[in-house]
Amino acid sequence: MEKREKAVFDNMLIQRKMFRQLSLRKTVRRVKSREVRETKGKFHIFVRGFASRTLFHSDEERVMFLIIVNEVLEETGSKMFAFILMDNHFHFILESNNLSILMGQILFRYSRWYKRKWPAVVKVFDTPFGSSPIKRPTTFKDTFLYVMSNAKRAKMCFKHQDYFWSSANQYFSTGTHLLDCYIKVDKGYVLEEFGSEYKFSQEVNSYFPFRKDGKRVLRKYVSDNQVAEYFKRLVNNRDIKMIDKASLDCIIKSLRFDCSATYIQISYHIPRSVDYIRKVCKS
Repeated sequence: MEKREKAVFDNMLIQRKMFRQLSLRKTVRRVKSREVRETKGKFHIFVRGFASRTLFHSDEERVMFLIIVNEVLEETGSKMFAFILMDNHFHFILESNNLSILMGQILFRYSRWYKRKWPAVVKVFDTPFGSSPIKRPTTFKDTFLYVMSNAKRAKMCFKHQDYFWSSANQYFSTGTHLLDCYIKVDKGYVLEEFGSEYKFSQEVNSYFPFRKDGKRVLRKYVSDNQVAEYFKRLVNNRDIKMIDKASLDCIIKSLRFDCSATYIQISYHIPRSVDYIRKVCKS
C-alpha cells in the first residue's frame, strides 16, 4: 500500500466517521428493531458473495469493509481475534454478546455502500451468514490456524506473510501496521499461545485441516469453466431432465469428490437446490 493510497484510505475513514455521527440516531433505532435473539460467545464466521461472486474488486472496497467492521465492533462491544478477506468470501474469529445484531449491521452497511458504488448489483452477500460457535481451546486454535492459512492453502501466496489482507501481520508488527488504522485486532491470544512470530508463522504455513478419520482435506480451487467441462463429459450429450435420480446423484457426487466442485458450482448445472446437493454428498 503506497503513501498516496493510504492518504486516500485515511480520507475515506474520516468521511465514514462523519457519516456515522450524522446517522447514529437512526442506526440505534434500527438495531433495536432488528434484534431477535441474543447469541453470546466466540464464533467462526464465514460469508460468501452472492452466488460466489467477487466481493472485493479493489483495495478501496477492502478498506471500506474493514472500516465498517471496526465501527460495528466498537458499537457492539465485540472483539475481533482474526480475519481474512479473500476475493469472494471472508472469515472472522470474534467474540460478541449479540452475534445477530453484529453481523446484520456489518452486512447491511457494506451492502448499502457497495450498491451505491455498483448500482447494477441487486444482492451482495449470500445470506444467512455462516457461523460456528467455538467452545474449546483446541477448537479455537484449529479454527484460528485454518483462517490464517486460508490464502496460502488457496495458493494465493507462497507463505501467509505475503498476503496483506488478513490480521496475520498485525500481531507481531514492531510499529503500527497499516491495517491498524482501520481495524483493531485483539492480539492477546496469539501472543499467549505462540509467543513468537517465528513459531506463529511456522504453524500457520505448515497447517492443513484434518477430517475426523485423520485424513487430510486436500480440496482445491476449481474454476467454473473446469466444472462445466467435467459436467459435459459426465452427461455425454444427454438431457439432464431425462436422467434418472440414481444416475443424477452419481453425477453430483462425481462433481463434488472427483472434480472438487463446490455446492454452488454444482447447482449451476444440476436442477436441484443446494440443500439437496449437500444431502446427496453427505449420504
